Amino acid sequence: MTTPSPDRIRTRIQQLASFTGVEGQCTRRTYTPAFEDAVGYLTEEMVALGMVVRMDGFGNLIGRYDPLGSELPPIGIGSHIDTVADGGAFDGAMGIVVGLELIECLQESRTPPGSPVEIIAFAEEEGGVFGKGCLGSEYMTGNTSLEQLNTLVSINGGKPLAELAGSLPFGKPDYGEDHGWAVGHYAAFYEVHVEQGMTLEQSGHTVGIVQGVVGIMRNRIVFTGQSNHAGTTRMADRFDASVAMAELVLETRRIGTELADKLVATCGKIDIHPNQHNVIPGKAAVVIELRGDDNDTVVSALERIRGKAKDVARDNGLHISIDPEAFTPVKLFDETALAALHTVTTGAGDVTPIFSWAGHDAKIMANVAPTAMLFVPSRKGLSHCPEEFSDAGDIARAAEILLAVIV
Repeated sequence: MTTPSPDRIRTRIQQLASFTGVEGQCTRRTYTPAFEDAVGYLTEEMVALGMVVRMDGFGNLIGRYDPLGSELPPIGIGSHIDTVADGGAFDGAMGIVVGLELIECLQESRTPPGSPVEIIAFAEEEGGVFGKGCLGSEYMTGNTSLEQLNTLVSINGGKPLAELAGSLPFGKPDYGEDHGWAVGHYAAFYEVHVEQGMTLEQSGHTVGIVQGVVGIMRNRIVFTGQSNHAGTTRMADRFDASVAMAELVLETRRIGTELADKLVATCGKIDIHPNQHNVIPGKAAVVIELRGDDNDTVVSALERIRGKAKDVARDNGLHISIDPEAFTPVKLFDETALAALHTVTTGAGDVTPIFSWAGHDAKIMANVAPTAMLFVPSRKGLSHCPEEFSDAGDIARAAEILLAVIV
């Protein structure tokens, strides 16, 4: 069997990175010209490898390799094609390129796969267009209803999802027509992804077999006081919403540090109104995000944070509202899919079990098919930034493992 080529992997990743909406960056938003250019490139590559290519109603690209015309359900392999603003070349693209490399290895070896293989380039995983991630896989799996999807409008421009998806020029089905098509379709699904952390690099392992994805919980907490003149209002007469928010941010970090072996806590989205230098803030909002590998710990920590929020609101004479934004529980990957990976890596000292602390399309696909992931080390743990880097040899090693599973 031909072994995966680091050079081909490197070349394809670099080529995908060149499709960008901002010169000098890797910025590829779903439904933009850069997205369409990347889809066009991948379509050409898939066709050249003897694959039948289609796009679903949402904008996910699927290439099917089935030289024997098998009636068996396919194995799905892939990751997302979109990026964050000014992101890295490897996040998402790696998993698509690995899929292409596997097909090229099968072709060169003249070895048909045991089952059909479908390479998927998911759309809108990063959430850059609508503010919600993994929408392509949510559409495929039906995990989010059409009614919910149809409420989404783009952050910039306010265009409905249906309008943007319908504008793609690739001869696909109408948006909504094939919603949930992946239910019962795949025998298994595998995603290869950059780790986006330092665990593998620090441990010296080349590949991580991902056991599952952490639970993610977000609450939006809003403190409301009274805006007033920053110079004429005495300190004792203030109802400053930003003070309560600052206390809550510090308490969130303290709880996260206390439970650092179980969860991470972030206050990454903050809004202050009116956000003017000479006005006491009358309103302050913060989104608290907790991620953990145990649902009970996450829920318990959030209750402590909510309790603190109520205390600081009372102490500062403020009104408070607490609204849940999202909760996706811990998702453990399928034992059979994991066993297939462990079987072909038994005794390999460069492979180790690992847990994912970031969300992925694989977490959504796990609702409709036996699913597992492989991680490749991130240099210095960097991701979602231009400095993101993974060694092509390490990526080829992950491809080699996956190739052994599908043959």
